[in-house]
Amino acid sequence: MKIIFTIFAASTRRIASAAVEEAMQRLRDLKRIIVKRFHYCIYVLGLCYTVGAICLLAGTCLCYVCPRLYDGGDFPKTLIFATLVLSELFVNLALFIIRASYNRIDTLLRHDQSLTLPFCSYMTLSRSLSGDGTHFGTKFCSACQATVPKLCHHCPLCNYCVFKRDHHCFFMGGCVGFGNQRHFIVFLFWALIGAAYALYMTTSFFNTFQWPLLPFGWFDCLLPVYLTKRLLLWDWNMVQFGFVMLLSLAFSSTIVAAIFFFVQWFFVLTGRSMIGYFQMADLFLGKDNPTLGQRIALVFGRHWWLNFLLPLPYLNRLDKDYRRVLYSHYVKVL
Repeated sequence: MKIIFTIFAASTRRIASAAVEEAMQRLRDLKRIIVKRFHYCIYVLGLCYTVGAICLLAGTCLCYVCPRLYDGGDFPKTLIFATLVLSELFVNLALFIIRASYNRIDTLLRHDQSLTLPFCSYMTLSRSLSGDGTHFGTKFCSACQATVPKLCHHCPLCNYCVFKRDHHCFFMGGCVGFGNQRHFIVFLFWALIGAAYALYMTTSFFNTFQWPLLPFGWFDCLLPVYLTKRLLLWDWNMVQFGFVMLLSLAFSSTIVAAIFFFVQWFFVLTGRSMIGYFQMADLFLGKDNPTLGQRIALVFGRHWWLNFLLPLPYLNRLDKDYRRVLYSHYVKVL
């Protein structure tokens, strides 16, 4: 009897394992189909959401909230501030999309004048970039059908191997990589400022014209709580509902922008990427550990703080010494 039970348990485990594997394979096939057929729709929807959220927050605050709160007093100052924030957001969003092509290794080599290399193979590239003869390693990308540096990671949505890939941002329509990471971080900086100010404006409006948020009035502004109460009581005020939605959008945008901004700075200061943090060991080991300034300069350039004041359109350059260290140590097996 014990032998029969053991055989039955083993068979059940095999059947369950096969069923799980089949289900996972179906999910992978479904993902490929969605990516292949709807990648352009995903790209457009992500950008439309970002632009729509920015315009909704800015338009409502400028056209409805500010005139009622300030009654014309501080409105010109708010308008100037909003113009600055919107300009920074849209210019950096445009530069992020344009510079996404610079994430490709071939485009990087073509534009980086410091790399006078023959465009024959990635093997030649690895030998040339490593000044001490250290080979930084390559891998074969089955999607691109090409040998690429291990520093590159293939993105199924962008459909190419991204150099120093961090992650694919659906809301900005592209991968965050070597060519556009600084525009992504600057965009997050101004998005955090703009969303926080919109949150301040909407909470002030609620305190003045709807109900006090303190000590416990804020609880009724939580979207699930508000919707539950309205459905139970069937008492709808569309203006009030719209501002609860606006408050939720401003709050969530502030939190998300803050999290991504500080996480990106963590990766910049430690010399990592999001993929590198979860899939590789630390990049810089031993005596060749680059300085903090070198790590920041790789992403933002020499005068990094200028990026947060003015959108700088220059292309990223690999520092000679930092390049050798980067290619020597960013080679751990994925």
